[in-house]
Amino acid sequence: MRLDRLDLIRFGKFTGRALDFPLAERDFHVIVGPNEAGKSTVRAAILDLLYGIPKNTSHAFIHAMPELRLGGAISHAGAAFEFGRVKGNKQTLRCPADKVLADTALDAFLGATDRDFFSQMFGLNHERLVKGGDSILSASDDLGQVLFQSAAGIGNLGAVREALEAEADKLWTKRKSGERAYYIAADDLERARAALKNATVRTKDWSEAQHKLAALDCELAQARLDHLAVKARRNLLERVRRVKPQMDALAEIAAQMAAHAEAPELAASAARTLTEAQRDIAGAEAGIAHAEPSLAAATEAVAAIKVDERMRELGTEINELNESRLALRAHPANMARLQAELEAQWAVAVGVAAQLEWDASREDLLRARVPGQAVAAELERLIRSHAALQQQVTAAGRAQQAKLGELTRARAAMAALPAFEVNAGLKFALGQTQKLGDFDAVRAQRQEQVEQKEAVAHSAFEALGAWRRDEAALRAITAPSTQVVAAFTKDQLADEAEARAASAQVRSLDGQLARLELEMAQFRETHQPVSREQVRDARSERDATWARLKADGAALPAHAGDYEKLVEGADALADTRHDKVQLDSELQSKQQQQQRLGLDRCAAKADVARLADAARERAARWAGFARDCGLPELPHQSAPGWLDARERALDAAQALADVRRAAASHAALCEAGRQALARELANESADDALAVLVLRADAIVSAMTEASGQRRTLARQVDDAETALQSLSESMALAQGEFDDWRQRWTDTLALADLWPHTELAMVEGVLVWVKKIDESLAAMRKIRVEHIDMMQAEFNAQAAQARALAERVCLELADAPADEIALELMVRLGAANAAHAELTRQQEVIAAVGATLEQAIVRRDQAQASLAPLFERARVVDTIALADAIERSDQVRRLRLDAAGFDRTIRDGGDGLSVKQLRAEAETIDMAALMGELDELTGRDAQLVEALSELAVRRQGAALALGLIGGVVDAARAEGQRQEALAKMAETVERYLKVTIGARLLKWSIDQYREIKQGPMLQLAGQIFSSLTLDSFERLTVDFDSVPLKLQGRRPNGSTVDIDGLSEGTRDQLYLSLRLAALDMHLGQAHVLPFIADDLFINFDDRRSVAGLRALGELSRKTQVMFLTHNDHILPMLTEVFGKHVNIVRL
Repeated sequence: MRLDRLDLIRFGKFTGRALDFPLAERDFHVIVGPNEAGKSTVRAAILDLLYGIPKNTSHAFIHAMPELRLGGAISHAGAAFEFGRVKGNKQTLRCPADKVLADTALDAFLGATDRDFFSQMFGLNHERLVKGGDSILSASDDLGQVLFQSAAGIGNLGAVREALEAEADKLWTKRKSGERAYYIAADDLERARAALKNATVRTKDWSEAQHKLAALDCELAQARLDHLAVKARRNLLERVRRVKPQMDALAEIAAQMAAHAEAPELAASAARTLTEAQRDIAGAEAGIAHAEPSLAAATEAVAAIKVDERMRELGTEINELNESRLALRAHPANMARLQAELEAQWAVAVGVAAQLEWDASREDLLRARVPGQAVAAELERLIRSHAALQQQVTAAGRAQQAKLGELTRARAAMAALPAFEVNAGLKFALGQTQKLGDFDAVRAQRQEQVEQKEAVAHSAFEALGAWRRDEAALRAITAPSTQVVAAFTKDQLADEAEARAASAQVRSLDGQLARLELEMAQFRETHQPVSREQVRDARSERDATWARLKADGAALPAHAGDYEKLVEGADALADTRHDKVQLDSELQSKQQQQQRLGLDRCAAKADVARLADAARERAARWAGFARDCGLPELPHQSAPGWLDARERALDAAQALADVRRAAASHAALCEAGRQALARELANESADDALAVLVLRADAIVSAMTEASGQRRTLARQVDDAETALQSLSESMALAQGEFDDWRQRWTDTLALADLWPHTELAMVEGVLVWVKKIDESLAAMRKIRVEHIDMMQAEFNAQAAQARALAERVCLELADAPADEIALELMVRLGAANAAHAELTRQQEVIAAVGATLEQAIVRRDQAQASLAPLFERARVVDTIALADAIERSDQVRRLRLDAAGFDRTIRDGGDGLSVKQLRAEAETIDMAALMGELDELTGRDAQLVEALSELAVRRQGAALALGLIGGVVDAARAEGQRQEALAKMAETVERYLKVTIGARLLKWSIDQYREIKQGPMLQLAGQIFSSLTLDSFERLTVDFDSVPLKLQGRRPNGSTVDIDGLSEGTRDQLYLSLRLAALDMHLGQAHVLPFIADDLFINFDDRRSVAGLRALGELSRKTQVMFLTHNDHILPMLTEVFGKHVNIVRL
């Protein structure tokens, strides 16, 4: 099977992307893209398309789970199939028309493979390649294991087998051990059996103990009944004792309330309202008396205060002047300190100038003597570049001499080579023949393809079945369009569905009619309704009889009785009909329903007949249509499948013709190449085989090419040396010129620095150090003078100007005073003005506060007086004394009501849920004088019964415990449970031991069988691939038969062997790849062919081994489709080198 196209409709990051994989001789396709371009998504999409999208897929990050959809086209054995795949739990296959396909629709293309098998056998990525190399190393001492896990793509089989064997040893061995699970469970079983044996029951002892326990239960039940009776009488007496005093107090309160019936009913808060009103009125009067004098005093104080507003307006400037005074207090001391620092720097500069014998009598003379920064920097740069320029001149001279010697040696070697020309004709003939590749293998492959296509064609023609035709007859058929056939089928299916529905309707109506007739019969039998016709007939008979009697008066006496019966019968029927008119209506409804169902049944039967006629007419039309098209006599239902089989048969016949032509073409090319080589090798036999001629021609051309290549190499070396020598000469002249320029600049710069032209480099470096010290001291002096001393003096001057300006605006007499005195005097005057303003503000606030207090006191007095008005009106009094007396009487009545409610609540709470009437009735039956004596007696009786109950409970508990000890039920049940648990553990251990042991032995048997069957062919093919991948660093793979178990080794061309653990990591990866490809090659010859997906296999391969790996995959692509995924663009030129320019490259 091969994948012709992959449609990424909605999957992962892709939307509506289609990838085409056209068929080629080498079915190799490259999918390339940077990281996160979607290569892994494409690989997952291929698996999901073929085997279904997993339930928890990770590719629904853009499209929702239900929207995921894939599509594609696959082909196998000449048959092509297009389909789609959606996300779902079942029925996920879709045809191009989005109709559901059977889950088995892909079985003919995928064979018996599943998702895991396809991923393991037909997929390999870099991570699995590296793990495979590591697993080969861990299994290097077991040849069978190496072959098996390489072929199956499964690593670490050795660890699995060892783990199984270790687990089996922990479960059971012949030697008993307390650490093995089976023997632990066996010991538990023996202990459980012993415990069960000890828990045996004796019948006689158990029966006696049971009777004793039953007798104690009876005594205990009677004692509880006696205790309940005593407790009930005691509760009654206690209840009467509790509620009798409360009921007496409640009667007394009722009498008191009757005496205060005329008291006014005031609010409960009336007394508090009166007290608060009296307090508020008194407080308000006192506040008024206190506020009026205070208000007059504050008003006089405000009139006496005078504020200097001009001084307050300039307050911000005065404060700023004072802050400036405080900030500049330390300036005189700082200026003296800075002057001392300036003189110290000058002393340093003078000392250094004396060392250089410079004139330092004045600062300006010394500044003029110091070289400028540009001159000093140039001197430093020239000093730094001197060594490099001098070394450059020396190195250029040495390189020139070395290149001259190399040129002489190359000319001598070139003169010693022999001179001859390469035979162009032979080289061309050899190249044309080599383009044919492994012609013997290709010839065999072509023949195998012919045989396969013949088998496919035979199977395709056999699939035509009873209507089989030869190729010419099949091609002569004018195949009808699928729409025409589908129209016949669609009409047939629609009519069949309608016929089934009509037949079902007939059966349903028959059943409904039968059920309705049964219901009507049962209805008549049960209800016997009277119809209108029955009443009419009875009345008609009555009236006819009466008419006869009137006509014949003599017959009246004889028939009067009969007439009366007719009258009674008619009246009875009329009454019955009147009573059962609803039942008659129901019966008529059922009869009408019966008629409707009968009509529906006739219509349904007519539809069945009509559809049968239409089916016969359609069959006749199809027969005529099939004859016109040249189709065999087959029903139209079979036509789509037969036409598809016809197309597959014709495609298989065409494919067979194509491979036959390809085989003949390849054979002709091989023969033409053999003849061309024979002509060029004139002295050789013309009858030699093509392979022999190729070897001879290749040896001759290789020798010629090698000599020609050496000559070209030496010629290039001579040309390169001459060119390099000229360049080195120019470099030498350039280096010398640069050094001469340096000398001139050095002399000129020394003159600018007023130094002797021949001063040494080291001395100039020392002078520059002293000059730098002088310059640093002068710079420090400039900084102290400009940034500190001059700045402080400027701040002093600014402060004096600000103080003078303020004095002239406020107090002119202070204008000539020092700045500090002006600032202090102005601050004093500003403080006085602010104090006067604060006092004025305070007095104004006092006036406002006292006024507000006075107004509030008046309002509070009025409000208090208003709050008493409702109380005066309700109590019908006019002064507060009378009001207080009325409030007292109202509160007393309220207290009596509260007391009554409290007594009533106490009675109900202590009455055990009984009403007051029931409690009063109980109290009347009790003699209160004898109540306490009876209570004491009952208390003593209750204590005796409680003690008796306790004693009986203890005795019963002892009897129950004795019965339990005799019965042993709990111990026996526990022992039985332990025995069953031990048996279950033993069974589980045995079952697990069998599974583990059989699994380990089956795994070992599978590995041994695979080694015996596959070792020879697989190792031979894997060795060839391994030799190619390692660029002939290894010749083949061998087996060390002397080791037990057998070991796999790599054999080098010199005959030495290398064990697997002696291979490098990269070479082990290449060995694993060789074994996988060899196993896959053998699998392809025996089972279903599927595409092979290789994902970035050559990340750790160098370029040459990557090319070798591509060649190996190219050979595999002759047998099955290969998809190579990579993110490296640099591998594309290698692909062109191996597969040519027409290789299919899909860019993501």
